Amino acid sequence: VWDDPEDKFQSLRKLYHEAINGPYEDFHKLEMNGDFKKIEDRLLSVSIMAPMKNGKSTLLNAILGQELLPNATQRCTAKISYIEHCEGIQGFEAKSIDENGASTEYLPCDMSVLKAWNSDPEVRHVRIRGSLPGVKVDDYRLQFVDTPGPDSAVHKEDQITIDRFLSDNSLPMVCYIVDRINSSEESYLSRLKEHMSRFGKQSEDRFIFVVSRMDQIEISKGDSKEANPIKTKIDEIRDDLRKLNILNPRIFPISAKIALKAREYLALDEEDKEEAESDIKKFHRGLKRIDSSLLEYTSVSSAIRNKIEAEVAEIKKKIDAGEDRRADDLRLAELLSGVPALEMAIEEYVTKYSVPARIYDAATIFDLGIQKAHAVETLVSQVDARQTSLEQ
Repeated sequence: VWDDPEDKFQSLRKLYHEAINGPYEDFHKLEMNGDFKKIEDRLLSVSIMAPMKNGKSTLLNAILGQELLPNATQRCTAKISYIEHCEGIQGFEAKSIDENGASTEYLPCDMSVLKAWNSDPEVRHVRIRGSLPGVKVDDYRLQFVDTPGPDSAVHKEDQITIDRFLSDNSLPMVCYIVDRINSSEESYLSRLKEHMSRFGKQSEDRFIFVVSRMDQIEISKGDSKEANPIKTKIDEIRDDLRKLNILNPRIFPISAKIALKAREYLALDEEDKEEAESDIKKFHRGLKRIDSSLLEYTSVSSAIRNKIEAEVAEIKKKIDAGEDRRADDLRLAELLSGVPALEMAIEEYVTKYSVPARIYDAATIFDLGIQKAHAVETLVSQVDARQTSLEQ
């Protein structure tokens, strides 16, 4: 019996490396070694999914802390992109992978490079790496997967990749950006529902429904805390999901645009800074009118809620005292945007589930190896038994 799940995994890891040098040939095979190495790698993926123009690129740019991914009026995501959080890298680097699996070297990238790759028929996938400003994950590799939406024309292989991602036993997270649900989304969400029901509470934690563009909701002076357009929007989406039998959805209302403007503010020119300040003030003014925040409508744990509320209270106290006004204003805008709550929920999921998921995968690999090792012996025994029955 182990008190710490990590100790359990390390014990399995030690046993596996002993098995590699043991008598069972199947444990020596590269495929099985590769599977176990993948588990040791401590990689957790978070897939960002959305129908066309629901704000997926804006959310990812907010997480990146700068406007890097293409965000235009036409369909932008024609490739699956993998964005890995890597501490210590200045800026962002990227490489492309072609139809044959050949890849370029990692090179510094910007939006123009990614736009060119996105429209290049020879490019299948894109890998990006850099330091994500709001992500704090120790001892694990975290990557975001920018996937084409359900209404995008993508390779059949990409749809297979998405299905494989959803079925992965390591239970990667899914953030689905949802607006009012139309008929084209219903079948897609029904498929998500099948995956959500596989692992009970863990699946509920694993799937997050993001309601973006909260800054675009007009809040008038006559709105109240009890009756306001933000609450109405969240209630409508919850009802839409319940009609698809998604009964306890984790809903995160956010404004990715406000988070992005706050995080990239210092790199903006004066004209863009003025525009950012205007947008942030308007967003704050709307929330003040209803004496509320997006956090009140967000499905987070009490630990995350308490942490954010405490930081918001401390910042407001400093602002009232006139201390370091610019930095505090920007951090307050970030927190009120809802994006940090989403990032904290992802970190919480990593801490809560990643080690148990790795233990499950490691045990599965052991079972598979043992089954293969005894396969011939088992078959001979079954044939002998059937031969005896035939003779009788």
